Amino acid sequence: MRIDGTAIMTILRWIQDSFLTTPGEPRLVVAQAEALSRRLPALHLILIFNIVAVAYIHYDLAPIVLTVFIPACIISVSLLRIMMLIHGYGSTIDVDEAASRLRNTNFLAAALGAGCAVWSVHLSSADNAATQMYAFFFIAMTMTACIFCLLHLRSSAKILGSIAFPFIVYYIWTGSSLVAIVELNFA
Repeated sequence: MRIDGTAIMTILRWIQDSFLTTPGEPRLVVAQAEALSRRLPALHLILIFNIVAVAYIHYDLAPIVLTVFIPACIISVSLLRIMMLIHGYGSTIDVDEAASRLRNTNFLAAALGAGCAVWSVHLSSADNAATQMYAFFFIAMTMTACIFCLLHLRSSAKILGSIAFPFIVYYIWTGSSLVAIVELNFA
């Protein structure tokens, strides 16, 4: 079977369109932004709580950069985002502002999702099955909760899901048999 250039371009356009934030309907864009603004504080609180818990568990096992400084950066971004969301509650937004908020959410989903996943991988290098399991549990549960909070913006949920999958494969590939079995149940 021969695949020509137009078929490849069609597939690439389909992938690109599935990650776009702005559909053609302006009222839908505003409704998405408003609905998402109600769920994002919960997402960031989940993220903060889980990061603090993982950093605390690994405090004696990992370098201080991984247990204090990186979590402090991620928590600072999340707290700043929560304050911005609370400040904007109840205000009426236009289509352009709503589209901008949705694009920013996509960017933050990619940045925070990748950052947390990479951080989790570095923490799981402690050669202890229990801490590896906890690091995986962190990434699996946090990303699942965050994807649920982002369902009003499918593109962000897809971005987070596409970030999580390679890390789940990594944990399965490098973990102990017990860790691999638990990870397969999450996947």
